[in-house]
Parts: sequence; structure tokens; C-alpha cells
Amino acid sequence: MDSDTQATEVEVSGAGGGGGGRSQPKTVVQQTIIQSPTAKQPVEAANNLFSVAFAKTVYALSEGEVEGFPNGIEKDVYLDGVPIRNPDNSANFEGFTLDSRDGDDATQTPIAGFSQVENTVGVNVGITQATGAITRAITDTDTERARVIITHPALQAQNQDTGDINGTSVSYRIEVNSNGGAFTTVSQPTVSGKSNSEFQRAYEFDLPGTGPWNLRVSRLTADSSSAFIQNSISWQSYVEIVDEKLAYPNTACVALKVDARQFNTIPDVSVKLRGKRVQVPTNYNATTRTYTGVWDGTFQMAWTDNPAWIFRDIVLNERFGVKRYVNSIAIDPWYLYTVSQYCDENVPNGSGGTEPRFTCNVYLQNPGSVYDVLNALASCFRGLIYYSEGELYLTQDRLQDPVQQFSEANVIQDVGDNGEVSSPCFNYAGSARAARKTVVLANWDDPNQVYSSVTEYQQDDELLDKLGYNPVDLRLIGVTSRGQALRAAKHTLFSDRYETEKVSFRIGAEGLAAGVGEVIQIADPLKQGQRLGGRIVAIDGNTVTLDAVLALVDGTAYTLTLVVPDGETLTNGDGTKTTRPKLQVFNVVSSTDVNEEIQELKIQRQSTTDNLLTQNDDNLVARVVTSESKNTKLELNAAVNSQTGALWVLEWSAMQAATYRIVSVAEVEPLIYQVEAIQYNASKYGFVDNDLPVAIPKDRFQLRQITPPTNLDADLEFSNGQTSIKASWKAPQFENTVDLLIRGYRYQWRKTGDTEWHDVVSVQATTVEIPLQNHVFGNSYQVRVAAVNRLGTQSEWVSYDVDSFPAIPDLSATEFGATLTHASQPDGTHLLIVDSGTCPIPERISGYRCWVRPKTLTTGEIPGVKPPNDDGWYFLADIPLTGYYTQAFHAPDTYDVRVNFTSAIFGEEPTDYIFDLVEREEITPPTPSNFGVVENQNSSGKRFSWQLPLSIYGSWDQSVVSDVIAYQVRFKKGTLATNVVEFDVSTDLISIKTGTVIGTKVNQHLFDVGDQVQFAASAGTLPTGLVDGTIYFVAADGFSSVAFKVSATSGGAPINLTGTATGTYNVSGPASAKQRLDLQASWFAGIELASGGLPAQQQWFETSLFDKDTWTVMVKAVDATQWRSDVPAFVLVNIGAPPVSNAVQSINAKTQAPGNWPGVKDNCEVSGGNLVQTNPELDSIFTWNFDNNNLQSALLFDTTSTATYQHKLVALTGNPLFVDQEDDSDIFLEDKPLVIDVANNNFSLQRNGVTISHGLVLNDTFEFIVVTGSAPTGVAAGTTYHVVATDLTDTTFRVATSQGGAAITLSGTANGTYAARGFQILAEQRFYSNVELAEGGIVHPYAPFEKLLGDVYRVETTFKSPDGGTTAGNISELTAQLDYPDVIEKQNDVAISNAASGTEVSLAKSFRAISSVTITALQTTTNPNVVTAVVKAKTTDKVTISCLNSSGNPVAGEVDITVIGY
Repeated sequence: MDSDTQATEVEVSGAGGGGGGRSQPKTVVQQTIIQSPTAKQPVEAANNLFSVAFAKTVYALSEGEVEGFPNGIEKDVYLDGVPIRNPDNSANFEGFTLDSRDGDDATQTPIAGFSQVENTVGVNVGITQATGAITRAITDTDTERARVIITHPALQAQNQDTGDINGTSVSYRIEVNSNGGAFTTVSQPTVSGKSNSEFQRAYEFDLPGTGPWNLRVSRLTADSSSAFIQNSISWQSYVEIVDEKLAYPNTACVALKVDARQFNTIPDVSVKLRGKRVQVPTNYNATTRTYTGVWDGTFQMAWTDNPAWIFRDIVLNERFGVKRYVNSIAIDPWYLYTVSQYCDENVPNGSGGTEPRFTCNVYLQNPGSVYDVLNALASCFRGLIYYSEGELYLTQDRLQDPVQQFSEANVIQDVGDNGEVSSPCFNYAGSARAARKTVVLANWDDPNQVYSSVTEYQQDDELLDKLGYNPVDLRLIGVTSRGQALRAAKHTLFSDRYETEKVSFRIGAEGLAAGVGEVIQIADPLKQGQRLGGRIVAIDGNTVTLDAVLALVDGTAYTLTLVVPDGETLTNGDGTKTTRPKLQVFNVVSSTDVNEEIQELKIQRQSTTDNLLTQNDDNLVARVVTSESKNTKLELNAAVNSQTGALWVLEWSAMQAATYRIVSVAEVEPLIYQVEAIQYNASKYGFVDNDLPVAIPKDRFQLRQITPPTNLDADLEFSNGQTSIKASWKAPQFENTVDLLIRGYRYQWRKTGDTEWHDVVSVQATTVEIPLQNHVFGNSYQVRVAAVNRLGTQSEWVSYDVDSFPAIPDLSATEFGATLTHASQPDGTHLLIVDSGTCPIPERISGYRCWVRPKTLTTGEIPGVKPPNDDGWYFLADIPLTGYYTQAFHAPDTYDVRVNFTSAIFGEEPTDYIFDLVEREEITPPTPSNFGVVENQNSSGKRFSWQLPLSIYGSWDQSVVSDVIAYQVRFKKGTLATNVVEFDVSTDLISIKTGTVIGTKVNQHLFDVGDQVQFAASAGTLPTGLVDGTIYFVAADGFSSVAFKVSATSGGAPINLTGTATGTYNVSGPASAKQRLDLQASWFAGIELASGGLPAQQQWFETSLFDKDTWTVMVKAVDATQWRSDVPAFVLVNIGAPPVSNAVQSINAKTQAPGNWPGVKDNCEVSGGNLVQTNPELDSIFTWNFDNNNLQSALLFDTTSTATYQHKLVALTGNPLFVDQEDDSDIFLEDKPLVIDVANNNFSLQRNGVTISHGLVLNDTFEFIVVTGSAPTGVAAGTTYHVVATDLTDTTFRVATSQGGAAITLSGTANGTYAARGFQILAEQRFYSNVELAEGGIVHPYAPFEKLLGDVYRVETTFKSPDGGTTAGNISELTAQLDYPDVIEKQNDVAISNAASGTEVSLAKSFRAISSVTITALQTTTNPNVVTAVVKAKTTDKVTISCLNSSGNPVAGEVDITVIGY
């Protein structure tokens, strides 16, 4: 090898292969490594570029002023949990700066070096020449300086030949512009050196001009494209800097600057600090927790962890405390002073030492409501806050004496009107088992673990075994002591075990002496088993007389606790006084029962007695001591400082008053307050603080065996509409008095035969009333009751059987003398009078039930009345127990009345009746008498009149029918109709179709059993068994008001009818029966003359008879109950044809337009040229129109008819309008269903699916309406069309778009529904006649000429069968004759020329036609030759006249002219 070659020998050692893992001898191999003399190892230069950063922060610690750092700032400031300096002064960190301020509000200065406010904005963008400059904006115009941070990931270059790594350089430029101006360079660094890791450079500079500004960074060095050169840069961030000298007044703060090279991130900072200084009493040493002398009420500033003074600072501080928000808040400093002393008392700490009972080390940094924050702080010392009358009060759960008593003597209880207590004085409630905690997890802050939260586990072994694991997480605010945490846990467990009972009661203002948090005594006889509280009746030195009898046992040490009336007044250190309630305890030396009786007597004037109780309207009620009563007088061990009426409580070792702590007092009614309190056990505090034994108070009775109630009794009762079981029993007894251990009773009931008992809510009274919702007559029941003591233990059941109600007395029993009578009333009704006599009436009797049964009426024949029972009795009404009922039963005949009791019990239906009889003559008004007609003296018409009917019943005894309210008048064409008889040969029954009283067609015949009757056949023959004209007798068998059988002899057997009965028959005799039945038939066939009838005071009417033929006029009386006379009075009149003058127009309804009888026909048709009824049993209506185109014409209808008829006239005026309802003065629009026949191009009308007469004439108009679907081609919705003559028939018509236009041709389909609007009736206004009786527009046969204005009129002619439905009526002729009145014009001294053609004289009046012209020639001195004058010509507006001499030649002259026309 050459001289440059070096050889190095090395030993290479190793183990042999295999060997199963056993150790092998070491083998040494000598090797020589030859190194070339040209080989060179690469060299990397050392890094000489680094980042140096400092974290600089100001931390706000607390509201100032604070006490400061107890061990010095460097030892009490921690970075990531490590103190900056250890207790031995050794440093854990280098390169730091610390400073602090205490938070003084006036003298605090800024911290040097920490005066700027910075805002860092991230960029994180690489800077290359390829991408160009990067720009960012600063928009905060308050910014004064900026800092740009550039990151270098590495800066180095490697020699490609040698591999050596050395430094390199990179250049870039930082620029800024102001407010959009030109950029200026603020820095153009070249960074040289070597670093193989990231480092940063920061460039800080002032911002020029005014904002906003733009920062721009650009790379000057070319971008590296070689992997051997690393010189990239990125813009990491920039910082907006505002220089401020911030002192942070009232804020304690610490400033820290630390070299960031010691941390990966900014470290967490924590401090140990004695916080805000607060006001404490001037006699209080907060360090030693000692109080010197008497406090004068003034304060000093100090740091303390006593929670009472911390609480006060939060309440009263006006910067951050409650008083900042609530100006009226206040707190009692003297009570707080006692709270602070209680907090500072030393108690065992659980580790062999002692510590203050309560301390508070808390850092409040989260906002909260006033109530939540204060209660959280108060919980540090077991405090409770509450508001009262705008003030904040604080109370503390600590050992204290009771300050007030409550017993039945000063608690309000509810008492019913019957004197029974409806609720107890005191209401108790225990906490649920699920709410009782058996384990407490108490969380506190451990100073030894940097105040981290630590959990202490505490359990109640006995409750845990009994109730299981039921934890509560107790978060203790401000607790930094394990002993305090354990005491809090014990307090919670104690309360959940021994203080679980709550009590509530109501008091008056007297009881307000005790407030929330204070302890009270309750002497409740229901708890203690006897009365142990009340009021003092008298005081004499050390002797008091109580308002109760106390059976004291000799040898027992008793104490008597009295309320000090004015409480206890304490003088505070500043001289102010505080008054608190107080109780005074005395030992009882001896007792004596005294005999006194206290009675309530009424006195008539004001008394000065001290025993005044109440005052009523007239008298004072006073308590007056007489004798013979008992009180207990006690001798006490000291003089009594109290007064009469003060409260007392008696206690001894085995029985004490229960103690409770008030938790709330609220006014529930004016001067009535609800008190809520929780059980209080005074031994709790010794147990919690010092592990002393728990004392269980003896404040309630000891249980003994419970005995059941006695003397149970129960009955069914009915009261106020309700059936109930009313039970009572005697309370269990103990030592000859009521057992006060009984809390109440458990009561059950069931219906006899049921297996399941029904529970009733537990009751305290010894009576109970159970409503039975579904009681049915005949049910019986069982009840049972058991006593329940105060622990819920139940006695044995005591049972009782409850019988059903006893039977209702027999109302019809002779010994009671009950009667049912009636009296006719002036209004036509009958007053039923029920007198129960001496019959006893149980309370469940609700009244009487009234039934009626017509003597001769079969089932179900009275309209509007429920069908009768099987026995034929109709239910009429329920009558109240007063026994009076006014009824107007519309039976058609004599009827029986019966009443029986009604029961409010379902299913109980008494069947004992008393009866009465109402005769038919008492029901129907009689027929009017003396009905006649006379001719008026001036022959203007006829006057019909009648007289009041007479009766022997009721108010009719004085010949005055006072309940007749109207008269009904009907007329019919021709003479009386003949009655119609129908025979049923299958049953032998005979019925008569007549007019009726109550409106049915086939109704009562008004025969009685034994009446004579004869029959005739007008067509056909009578059934076999009957002979025409033979007298028969009405038989009793099968007799009813509508049907009867006949016998050959009076009382004989009914005749058996055989054969057929297909003819026409009537009753032909006797004459009175026939006339009666014919009259009823005629009435039914007649037409109403005056709608609604004539008033009772008018027994007449007048009319002119200008219609021809014979007429029957009938009248019936109508009473207040709408009964009508059985038979009408009637008169026959014969009327001749009326004269007609000037009748220039006669309109024939039959032929006035194309077709026969054109118009709308309802129940009629054209037959044989006549208008004939289709169904004679129904009314027929023919509607037609005529045009009166002249003013003031008179109208006369001339009718030839076999039917009874009536005409209604309506004027059709104006244009169609929509209105809501039809009235006499309103107009209305009528839509009619329209059917379109496209194939035949015509229209028709339908009613109920049947085509009817349309009544249209040429040129009538209507509006076409599309209701649904679409119209066929040719017509459009909303268009008015005109009727044309083409194809016009009675039922079809065609239309044109204009009057006289061509008929429209239709195409397409008519698949919708259509209507004609304004059809026939344009606008309807009723027509009135002031003279006639008829309703407006009704033209009856007796009417004179109606005076008509020019208009189109619609006539509605109603006609009906002449015999009530058997024969179809017809109208053969019907004309409307228009009679126009004369028009007369007179002209005097008219000059006439001698012209041969005559002189034209113009007429001033309008004439339709001139009937005559009368001329009188005047011979004057001027024209002596005039002999006569003649009419040469005449028209409706002038006449032409010539004057002639004796030779007959025209001459000039003068004439008087009279022109007559219409």
C-alpha cells in the first residue's frame, strides 16, 4: 500500500452459530480496514441562528384591594403547576419577570414593561418570488405599531461534492402603505447563517400616517430549485400594537414575562392569593379570629376567610355586589356578628386538632342571579337568605332556643257551618323514602393538591341498610378543609334521618313574632295525644289559671313555658335596640283544679269586660264567669311576667312540645299567613361538631292497641236531588274519653251481593255521607268502618247492612183524602189541582205525574202527542209538589185525568193514582150564533155578522167567552158539501171523512154510543147488512172517536157487514147529524177568507158581491189554546154577475197566449178545454200573467168554476235585485232550474225533476246562470235573453239575444246545471187593498174592483175540490176585465172660425179613447146667426168643430165643449 494509505486493525468478535442457545467460546478475527487517502467525511457547520421569544401576559386576579401573596410573589405563582421559586428560594425557571398590583382604586400605577395591548393575526403563507408579494390589511385605526413575524423552516446549503453543510442567506422586503398610498420599505433584511431547524425573526415598526394600512412582504432572493439549498421563508403572523399605560384600578393583577424556550406552549399560570379585603368589625382580629370587648358597630378593612363578612361584602358592595342592582337591600349587622362568631368557634377537625367551624376560600368568576349567588355563599356557613317587605334577611341553621309557641289557641282552622272542623290546625308531611339520602359525596378543594376538587365519602349505616344506596353529590362552595367537608356531610345525613317532617299552619298577625330560621314550639293534641297548650285565663303573682283542665300526675316534674308578650329587647354596641321574641320557662310547683263555668250571654250595650269575644248585628256576646266549670291553676317557681291571654305550653320529661324551624311565612289572605316549618332537633349540632349522641325528642304519643269504632248505624237518605248512604259511629274511647291517638277512619261500602268494596277517602269525622251516582230503586248496601291511628295502623272492621228505601205511601188510600180536581181558566186552559191530603211525602218524591186518556180515542191519533201506554193513557206532564198545573190538552173528546207520585230514584215508579174527568164541553168553544148577512143601504156590498157563543162552563157562565181570541172564516163554491162515509166490511167499522178540530182529514164523527144514524148511497149500493134510509144505532163494541159499528137496535149487537163497499156513501140522517157532518165536510173543502182569522172583538165583515154564483160562508170560534168550534156557523149567498162599464180590455187566461191555459200549473192540467185538478185531495195552483198598460184601471175577475177558488194578485215592478229576505216592502230575485235541449235548441223548467209550465210569453227576459259545468255553444253565463215566438209551447221555449231577434241555434253539450235568474218575477211587491178584508193582494169572490196601476201583474189562482177531496174541481173560464174610469174635459167660450173645414180644439187631458163630445152653441151679440154646432172629427188629443147658421152654412161663433172618454 502507498504512503497515503492507512490500515487500521480492529477486532471483530462474535458467537458461533447454533448451539441450542448454549454459550460458545469467543472467536476473535483480526481484520484490516484500508482507507483511501482521497476519501473525506462531510462536515456540518454548527447552527448559529435561533428564535428567542418571550411570553408576556398581565393576569387579572380579582376585584381589589387584595391582601396579596402570603409567601411572596415568586413562591405563590405557579407555571404549569410548578412554583417559580421553591420554599428554599431555589429557582425552577430562568429568564422571567414578575410584578403585581393589589387592586387599589386610587393609587394603583401601571406595570412597567406591560403597557401595550397587542392583537396577533395569523397569516401562515409561504413567500416566494413565483407567487409574488403577500399583502395583509390592518383596519383598526387605533393601531400605533406593527410587528411582522417571518418563519424560516431552515437556512443551510450543502456542497454537492463534499457533502459539507454550511450556512447561506436569504433576503426579503417588508413594506407598508397608509390609507391606500404608495408602499414604503420599513425593513429589507438579509438573513445569513446556518440553521437546520425552524427559527423566526420579528420586525417591529411604527405605522405611518393614518389607517387603514396594508402590510406587504416580498422575497428578494431567487427561489431555490435545488434540494441542496434550504432558504424558504413564510409569513407567520403580524401583531397590531397599541401602546397604553393601563393601571387596571380596582383590579388585582400579576404581570409575567418568561423566556418561551423553557416551554413548548404558553404555560398555565396559577397563584396562591389572599383575596379581597373586606369590612370586618373593628374589635375583630381577622388573623387570630378573636373579638375584643363590645363591638360598636364600626368596621375596618382586613382580609378574612370568615364567610359571614365575605357574605356581607357581596351583599353591600356597590361596584360588584348586590347593592349595585338593588338599592333597598339591607342586612342586620348585629345578627351577622353572631353568625361570624359561630363560624370562628373551634371544633374538632377530624385529624386530632381543631379548626374554625366555617371558613370560605372561594374564587367567584361566573355571573349568577342574586338569589343563587347569595345562597351559595350562605351555604358555606349553613345560612339561608330570604326576602321580606323589600329587605334581605339572613338566618343560620345553628343551635338556638324556641322563641314562639303555636297550639290550637292561636292557629286558624277551617270550621264548617255545622260546627265540624273540616281541616286540622296543623298539616304534616314527611319526606319520601326515595328523597332520603343514605350516602353523601362531599366535594371540597384540597390546598395540598393545588386546590383540586377532592370527594369525601360519608354514609349513614342504618339508613343504608334500610333504604339502600341513595347518594347525594354535595358541592361545597369555598370549603378547603376536609374536616369542614365531613361536618357538612354529617349535617346532611342527620337532616335526612331525623328532620324529615314538615308542618304547615295558618296564623293571624299575632303569630308573626317568629320569622324564617327561628325555632318554634308546637303543642298539637293530635301529636301529643292530649292538650298541652292554650291561653292564660288569669295571673296572680306566681300563680296562673289556664284555659284547660290538666290532669297532672303527682311526682312528675312539669315545666310551663310562656310567651313573653313584648319579647326581649337587647341593646347593641352602637346604642340601637333589637327586640326579639322570647319564651320564659317556669317549673310547676303545684296544680289545682278550679270550678268555673264560662257561658256566652247576650248583652245589650258595650261592656268593659276583658272577656269580650264577638259582636253580632244587635248584641254583644260576652264570656261571663258563673260557676260549675273546670280550669287548672298552676303555682310556678317564680313570678310571671306575662298577661292574660298569653300563650302557654306544658311539658315534662316524657312529653315535650315539638320543635320546628320556620322556613317560610307567606300572606295567603289579608292578615292571614301560611307558616311552613321543618322538624328541628337540637342535638344535631353537638353530633355534627363533636360526635355527641343524638337525642330523640319525646314530642308525640306512644302507640297502644287500637280499638274499633262502636255504635255504627247507616241509612239511605235522599236530599237535594241526591241519594246517599249516611253513616255514623262512636269514636274509640280511652279512659272514658275520645282516644286522641285515632287519626281518622277508613270507610268502605258496597252494594249487597257485590264482592268488591269501594273505598272512601279517609275521614276524621265520625259521620260520613256517600253519594250514590247510580242508585236504582230496590238496591240495598253494606258499609263498614275501621279506626286508623297516627301511624296508619288499622283496627278491625265494624259492618252494618243498609236496607233499601221504604215503600212510598199509597196516594189513593182513603184515609189520606187525596183529591184531583180541575178549574176552567179564562184562557181556555184547565188548572189541575192536586191535594195530597194527609198523605206523607218522603223527600225523594219529586212531584206528580199527570196522565190523560180520551174516552173515545184510539191509540196514536192525537198529533204532537207521544203515543199512549199500553193501557191507553197519554203522558201529559210532570207536576211539581205544589200541586198546580195548567194544561191545554187537545183531546177531541171527554177525557180522564190521573196523577201519581214521581220519585227521584231511578226505577221507583209508584202506581197508586187519583182521578178526575174533563168533559168535552169544557174543551171546545161553541159555534158562533146568529150568523147572517144583510145588504148595505147604499147597495155597496153585504155585511156578514154573528154573536159571541154562550157556554155553561167556567168563565162562560157570564155569557162571555173570554178565551175566544179570533174567528176563522172560510168560503166554498156552491152549497154545503156532502159528507163521505167509508165502510170496512172486514171489521164492520164505519168512518166519516169530515172537517176536523185538530187538523187531520179522517177524524172524529162526534157520535156517542146509542146515537141514531142513517146512510145513503149516491153511487153504488150499501154493503150487505145495511139498507138505505134505515135508522141504525151506534154500538159500544169497537167504538172510538173516528170509527164505530152500528146495530139494528139500541144496545144491540153490531151488524156484520158483508159484500163490497165500492160506492159513494154519506150519512143521510137524522137531519141534525147530516147537517153537522156536511158542515164539517164543507169546512174542510173551504178556503180561508182572512189569513190568521178575524180578531175576537170583530164579529163582522163587509164585502161587495161582484162575482156570480152561489157561495157557502162559514165561521168558527177559536180559543186561546187554538181549539176551534166543532161545527161552524154558515150562511148561503147567491150572487149575480156584476155590471161592467168602460170595460175596454178583457184578458182571457185560457187564450191570452199561444197554447191552452198558458201559465205554471201545479196539481192541475188541461182536460177538455178546462183546467182540472190532478189530485182532488190537494190544493191546485195556476199562475198566469197579464199586462195592464193603463193607469188607474179597475179589475174584475170573472170565473166559471166547479171548484172553490181564490185569486192572489202580485204587481211585477222594476229590475231584478238581490235581497236577504222577502218582506211586504222588499223585492226579491228568483232562480229557477233550467234544462237545455241542444238537439232542439230549446229550454224548459223543472221542479223536483219534473218538467213544468214555464208561464212565459213573447219578449219575456231572463238572465242565464251556469251553476256547475259549462254552457253549450250559443249561450253565455250572465247574459240576458229574450223569449221568441218560434216553437213557443206551454213547457218549452227558445230565445234570442235581442227582442224580436232570430232564435239562437245551440251546439256542443249541456253537461252542467243551469238556472234562469229574474225569470217570471222581476221584482215582486205585494198589492194591497185598503177596503177589503182579504190579505194584501188576495182577491176573493166578494171583492169589488181592485184599483190597479199600470204594470205587469201575476195572478196566482188557488182552487180546490168542492167536496173536500172526492171530486176534482175545475175552472172552465177565467177572465180579467179592466174597467177604466171616465176622463171628462170641459172647455167654455171656445172661438170657432167660419172655415168650411172647422176649427181644431186641442185637449188638455190624456185620453185612450173618446166616448162622446157634447157641444153647446152660444148665441152672442157678436155672432147672432149661430144656430148649432157640429163635431166634424175627433182624435185622442183634439176635436174639430164647426158652427152653422139656419141655412146649415159655416159661420163664426162660440161654443162650450164637454169631452168624455177614458
